[in-house]
Amino acid sequence: MPRPASLVPAELKNRLPALSARPWVSDRIAAWHLGTDRFFLLSGGPGTGKTMISALTLANDTTNLWTASYFCSNRLTGFSYHPRQFVMRIQENLLDHYPQAYLSRELRTLMNFTANVSADSVPGTATGIAIGHLTASPISLDDYFQTMIIEPLHEISRLYPDARPGILIDGLDEAVAHEGTGIHDLMAKYASAFPGNCKILITSQNTPRIIDSLLAAAQDVVHLDLSEKDNRATASDDVRNYVRNALSAAPATKEIADDIAESAQGNFLWAGSLVREVLGDAGVDHAITDHNGLDRYYAGLLDRLKRAVDDDPAIDWTHDCLALMHCLAVAQTALSSRQLAALLEIGEPRLSVALRVMRTFLQVDSGYESISLEHKSVAQFLLTPTLSDGSPNSHAVREDEAHRAVADRIVRQLAEEWHGRWSDADSYAVMYLAAHLNRLRSLTGAPPGYTREQVRLPELARRIGTDPALAGDHYEAMSQVLIASRRLWPEHEYEAVVAESAQSSDPYVRAAVVDALVESAGVDPARTGRIVYDLLKSEHLHAWTTALYAAMRLQPKSRHEIVLWIACHGTAELRTYAGYMLYLLAGGDRELIAAGMLKAVAQNISVVRIARTRRILEFLSNISITAYVNNCDDPAVAIATSELWQYIAIKRLHLRLVNRPALEKPIISVAAKRIASRLVENDVLRGQIGALPERYQDLAGQLLPALTPGHDLSGLIGPLRDGFSSDAWAPRILSGCVVAVQAITDLDACARPLDELFSESTADARLWQVVAFAVLLKRTPEALPDRLAAMTGKVLTEHRASLVRYLAGDGASVNLFAVTLPLAYAKHGRPLTDLVTGALEDDDETVRQSNLEGLAAVGLYYPDAVLAALAQVRDPFGREEVRAGLLRILSRMYPMHPTMVDVFLREMGPVARLGGLEAGEMDFARHYVDALGLYNNAVHQAIHYPLMRREVLGAGFAEMFQARTPGDFIKNYARRIMKLLRDSEYEVIRWTR
Repeated sequence: MPRPASLVPAELKNRLPALSARPWVSDRIAAWHLGTDRFFLLSGGPGTGKTMISALTLANDTTNLWTASYFCSNRLTGFSYHPRQFVMRIQENLLDHYPQAYLSRELRTLMNFTANVSADSVPGTATGIAIGHLTASPISLDDYFQTMIIEPLHEISRLYPDARPGILIDGLDEAVAHEGTGIHDLMAKYASAFPGNCKILITSQNTPRIIDSLLAAAQDVVHLDLSEKDNRATASDDVRNYVRNALSAAPATKEIADDIAESAQGNFLWAGSLVREVLGDAGVDHAITDHNGLDRYYAGLLDRLKRAVDDDPAIDWTHDCLALMHCLAVAQTALSSRQLAALLEIGEPRLSVALRVMRTFLQVDSGYESISLEHKSVAQFLLTPTLSDGSPNSHAVREDEAHRAVADRIVRQLAEEWHGRWSDADSYAVMYLAAHLNRLRSLTGAPPGYTREQVRLPELARRIGTDPALAGDHYEAMSQVLIASRRLWPEHEYEAVVAESAQSSDPYVRAAVVDALVESAGVDPARTGRIVYDLLKSEHLHAWTTALYAAMRLQPKSRHEIVLWIACHGTAELRTYAGYMLYLLAGGDRELIAAGMLKAVAQNISVVRIARTRRILEFLSNISITAYVNNCDDPAVAIATSELWQYIAIKRLHLRLVNRPALEKPIISVAAKRIASRLVENDVLRGQIGALPERYQDLAGQLLPALTPGHDLSGLIGPLRDGFSSDAWAPRILSGCVVAVQAITDLDACARPLDELFSESTADARLWQVVAFAVLLKRTPEALPDRLAAMTGKVLTEHRASLVRYLAGDGASVNLFAVTLPLAYAKHGRPLTDLVTGALEDDDETVRQSNLEGLAAVGLYYPDAVLAALAQVRDPFGREEVRAGLLRILSRMYPMHPTMVDVFLREMGPVARLGGLEAGEMDFARHYVDALGLYNNAVHQAIHYPLMRREVLGAGFAEMFQARTPGDFIKNYARRIMKLLRDSEYEVIRWTR
């Protein structure tokens, strides 16, 4: 199996050629890998080469021992301190190597949308977890870690008992910088849960919090401390080899190389700094090389630099040079020269001099747009008041004072230069002020001392949430603002910040709000509950989305209370929206929807609370209909739906022959009317019911019998052509159902009449014949994709004008034509690459946007197939029109598959980052789930269930053609549904027998 390129960070790959092997370490690692111990802990002080050992270990792995890697770093592209990103990347690596482990039905179900996958030579259908990269289920971090890493590793152990999947985690001590539960907490908490054949290599500084917790959590740990006394001589030899190799082409004596190695005492950072001095013709001060310890080296070097500038009027050591170093020591990211000049309050000419003086400690790009300290050990030195020998560190600053200096400057800038407006503020201030405030609070144990009016956190939240052009991590920035608002002004700001950020169109910002609400629920559940309710009471769609995401991750009791409140007290718009949203967030999980969330709400149904019961039934009807029609070919979904409604009717309402007449009309009829209403309100019919010409009723009489599988289409060419050519939706949909039923049942038998129908049809009729096959049913003929490709090609090349009219007509919010072909491809496991390429290259803007919309809709059901195709066109991301088109697909997939899209975007790099999403992002998913689900259900009923074909589908079409108004249709059709409910004793599963 090929080595995934992402195991070694790109920045480290570039440094590998200059490194020498360290056999005494690599041999220990190799021996451990063959042994029975699960963990190898490689620790040591700063500069002892831990990260480069990690990179070399991965790069030199020729036998594929290593399966996954993660570097806890904010400096390496694609990595961070955040635990969710850690889980994303490890799961992604595991999936690359062991796709079968994610196909197992023994894993906990998080998603029930079926996805076809093909990983190397292992095809399959993954029901239970959406294959591609990640689950979209909004679960807690602990569950996320267990479900995406621990459980698949156990499945790997079961499937491949001889495998030894290796996971390398570098710099675990750096993860402590993350506020809240971090990567180090997960590793310590679940160390014992890793299977016995798993091999985990962890590197860390000798931080007691990390070392002690890991050694206590697992008994089978091999620990190699590079700084231990017995290892120092060998480590010094490694440094000596490195120095001699680095100076081999320089006019330096062997004695200088040995002096450097001796002084460095096994520290590559120290040695590397001295090597750079020699190579830079600066020579080496032997007084410096005589010092013991990295901190003494740093102190000596700074002393020398200070002496060199003490008499220079162009620079001030304390105000310019040390202030620069202290600022960078607490900076949350690399800074530009412009940002540094503003934070230090010095002109750029003086800053340029300071940068030149301190260059040996810095990493600087050619344009001075990225300036940072060369290693975290420099920051540690600058923030430590005493040296290792106990003497004072004259170059150090207290960490709280350094953070205070940065925060003070930003607060002054806000008041003076930006006139109190965060909309005018510098991007660094926007993204990182809250982080400085939170660190100050942690260091001092007291609020920083600024007033609410000075900091204006709600306005800061608004800037982060509305400005996609900001550099940096929007999620982390908003997380810090939320933490600050909860800690610093707990009685005032938190609710206001949540209200602002929950309305953001940026999904990363909203995700931060959800995580913050879930975390605060553990501390103050009552307050969190009030905030969620306030969001639901607002009129903003994104606020509803945020509240519902949070509700799904709260404890079941809290979640049930919130859902019940929506059902009983929410506005009509909220109840409708929440019905779709909760289904989408549950991922079609029938247990969560029917047995969990909905049954808990149904427990509040009572014959003595008629008004409340009616509202609850209407709400439950909406969700259960959505769940059923999108999964109608899954028998378990039908069973769960049936059990829910029998529980409502028999257990809660106690319906019997005696009380049935009194209860059916005011209560049970609500469900029947909701089913009828969905047919009127959905985006397939668009409310076009009523007063159809008499010829259409004659047409319905000819076509309705053909809903029965096996009906000969040869005699229906004319009626079908008339139906597809109609300017009304009901005849088109009926014609489509007839064609879909017969073609799916026996394509060979009806191929000739279908060819004849297509050849003799008008342009509009041909378009609707393609739409006829927009069904989710998984079992469709293997030849269908090729047939649809030919039909679609004809429409695109010969009937552009008709297609454009279709796309522009009737205020359409769904585009089933563009969905049909990619949906057929995805169901049959065919790659979508050519379809994506063709969609992006279409010269017609209207058609191109149509194609992209169709791919996005298919991505709701088959995210892995769409993302795999998009990955093949990553090179054109540099072209603005292509980039915009691809991001539009991703933005529409995001509401249902946020983490999958996040991972995909991360792999694409910063050029592919999603900014704000359009306001209708969830509406897009809702419209398509509704329209595709209802049409899919109609075709499924006709093919499989005679009773439903006759009493539900056929009767529904008959009423549709006869009703004069939508109200008439709802009233008459609801009577038929009521009869079915009554005859089956409210056991809906009987309808399918």
